Amino acid sequence: MMSSRILGSLGVFVFAAVLSRSTGAAPAEVSVRVVTSSPGVIARIERPMLRSFRRLFETPAGPLHLQIEAPQAPTAEATSLLQVSIRHDLGRRASVVIRIPLPPGVTLAEQVDDVRQVQGVLYVRSTLDSDPLPRVMAIPLRFALSGIVTLPEAIARVEDDEFSPTRAPARPIVVGMRL
Repeated sequence: MMSSRILGSLGVFVFAAVLSRSTGAAPAEVSVRVVTSSPGVIARIERPMLRSFRRLFETPAGPLHLQIEAPQAPTAEATSLLQVSIRHDLGRRASVVIRIPLPPGVTLAEQVDDVRQVQGVLYVRSTLDSDPLPRVMAIPLRFALSGIVTLPEAIARVEDDEFSPTRAPARPIVVGMRL
């Protein structure tokens, strides 16, 4: 029987092939060793962390460049445009996916090609050419509530490659009352 072991400060975990296993790690854990008795094991190691959405996650510079412009002076029970600009430095065509979480009470106002809303998150799919100019998209949003809300950080990634994701910082939006 083929098996694998994960060795860490919390102990040794042994599991059989064709199973998936999730386990926690100590906060001070700096290394993990995966030992297998056969080839073909895929190990995915993640470390969740808490941080302010206002501070960008420091990652290596990826090939994507994402800029999100919040709607200017949106009002409750009305629509405003969210402007998304994206370009890349790959020198070839690339499919990208942009994930834009929406604040409470904000929805996609009308159907837009290559944009879907799933449980409060906009997913934008686009194929970018090797053009150095950014692709600019205007996405209509409907605001149901007035007040100060935060547009959470957006993440863009190249769909078929393992490049580091690109992030656009979170920002506050002041949604005015309907007159």
